[in-house]
Amino acid sequence: MKSEIIKNFLHKSQIYEYQLESLVEEGSNRVYYRILYNENQSLILCVTYPFIPERDDFLELSYYLKNHNLKVSRIIDYSAGDGLILLEDGGSQSLQDVILEFKKNGDKKKIKNFYISILDEMSKWHSLKDIPDFVKNRYFNFEKLDFEINFLYEKMKIIKDMPHPGFEFQIFLKEVNEFLSSQNLWVFTHRDFHSRNILYKNSEEDSSNDFFVIDFQDARMGLPWYDLSSLLYDPYVFLDHELIFELFDYYYKKNHYPQKEKEYHTNVFYLQSLQRLLKALGSFYYLGLEKNKKHFLEAIPQTLEHLIDISILGKFPDHLYLYFNNLKKFINQVYEKQK
Repeated sequence: MKSEIIKNFLHKSQIYEYQLESLVEEGSNRVYYRILYNENQSLILCVTYPFIPERDDFLELSYYLKNHNLKVSRIIDYSAGDGLILLEDGGSQSLQDVILEFKKNGDKKKIKNFYISILDEMSKWHSLKDIPDFVKNRYFNFEKLDFEINFLYEKMKIIKDMPHPGFEFQIFLKEVNEFLSSQNLWVFTHRDFHSRNILYKNSEEDSSNDFFVIDFQDARMGLPWYDLSSLLYDPYVFLDHELIFELFDYYYKKNHYPQKEKEYHTNVFYLQSLQRLLKALGSFYYLGLEKNKKHFLEAIPQTLEHLIDISILGKFPDHLYLYFNNLKKFINQVYEKQK
């Protein structure tokens, strides 16, 4: 992107003297910069191309979510021809950064309070009714769920000699996907509601409710457990089992799900967590190895730890637990050789 194009675009917002700070690349094809100006002010510049405003999911959802008073950045301006979007700055600290700092200090109370605030926000997303048609008409149906698992199988071939899931494993996952897609508790799901997509300007005790949610352009209709598993079994943050149980209970009660069906929904939550984590694993292989975004590879061991845990908690067939352990050993050996 030519600096002259950016300069002319920012002039429209009366920004004349500024610095560009490149932000860490995530999974999308968009490129982000922090615009630093007027000493202590900042905005976010998104570069995306091709950019057709009338067909841009990010743009339409930004306006929609902001109009519903949800915690997303305000769009300040955009230039369709140049592929530029100027956004309110949500902050430079992710929830991942905040929680890791709290863990160093042993602040368990703060960790819980921050997650409670996020679950309050998530509940608002899940209660949306007048959902845009382009979201309302795309579901986590069997074809989508199965595509995500097959994507994982394909990407696992990248690493030589990696243990591949056996026939029993693949049959079980097909049955899981069929079961999940047969449920009827459909809500507006963010689809990537994890710690790197929740931003803070600071992490003081009274700022637990002061955050923005980003990267929502791929929203679709899904089970509420999809977003919940993305947050509680996050590949970037490890929460202890007791806290996960407490947070699940909090979300369940807040959304007034029947107490007599709690055991059933808990089991569905574990199945959804299994599918979600396997989908994430495929993305990490793809982004880390094919797209050369190496920082995604760091999340693989944590993802496998989560998969081992939910294999036990969800009382899944023994061959899943054994496979995830074998895969963990293999990945650890690969990392050791690279040191």
